[in-house]
Amino acid sequence: MTTIFLIRHSEPLKSTVIINEEIPLSSNGELKAKKLADLEELRDIDLIYSSEYKRAISTARYIALKNDLLLNISSKLNERRLGD
Repeated sequence: MTTIFLIRHSEPLKSTVIINEEIPLSSNGELKAKKLADLEELRDIDLIYSSEYKRAISTARYIALKNDLLLNISSKLNERRLGD
């Protein structure tokens, strides 16, 4: 059986100046992402994917490191742009 976890990025830095895709995690977001990586459910996973967004990569990076995995980054996971 395959189990898939969908995890939203941790707390982003609040900014109106930085382009959406480049908004990093806040200090608190970094701490939360580190704690997330320690969850029992996220141990011994086989693959990890992230969107190209900086905050998503930062969150997923902690999980990848805990599991000694390469982080797969895909534009297919980016936010969808449906117009104005």
